[in-house]
Formats: sequence, C-alpha cells, structure tokens
Amino acid sequence: MSDELHFLPQHGHYRHLQVYRVAEALYDLTFTFCQRFLPPYGDRTVDQMVHAARTGYRQAQDEQFAALKRENANLRQRVRELEETVRRLLEELSEISESSESSELSESSEYSEYSDHSDHSE
Repeated sequence: MSDELHFLPQHGHYRHLQVYRVAEALYDLTFTFCQRFLPPYGDRTVDQMVHAARTGYRQAQDEQFAALKRENANLRQRVRELEETVRRLLEELSEISESSESSELSESSEYSEYSDHSDHSE
C-alpha cells in the first residue's frame, strides 16, 4: 500500500533519508578502508573507526523512531482532547434533553390540572 492510504507512516522510512544514506556509505567506506589498509588484529583504532561509522547510521534510525514516537504521543494527546470535548458536548446535550423533558412534563401536568378543574365543575 502507498503512504497516502496509511494514517501513520510505516517504519523503515529512515532508509530513504539522505543523512542515513550518507552515513551508511561512510560506514561502508570506513569498513573497506580498515580492511585494506590497517592491520586486522591488535589495533584498537580499527575497531574504534568502524564503531564510530556504524554509530552514525544507527543514530539516523534512532532519530526516525523517536520522531515517530513523538508523533504518536502528540496524536494520543489530540485524541484525549477530542474525547474530552465529545464528553462535554454529550453532557450538555443530556442536560438540554432533561430540561426539555421536564418542561414538557410540567406543561402536561399543568394541562391535566386544568382538565381536572373542568371535570369538577360539571
């Protein structure tokens, strides 16, 4: 399905971000450089370089997920606000309905009082 059909975007869109693609290319270049030009064992520099490059593109992933979580939290807050608004409106409608029912009852009781008086006069 396309993104237009989804209310919330699906995970994994970070792979299309330019910062992620650059970080991933940088990781690939760093890894290849370390394999070709640095000694494979006994040099802590190789591990540090590869780890730093890997951290770059992982941060892009983490930022995307954090943004989705923030968006989700904002959406939940909006839903709560809408629920509260709907609850208040329903309470108001209920009060209006009760007041109109009570006024109808009072009108009908007034009518019945008048009709009772007319019956006694006969």
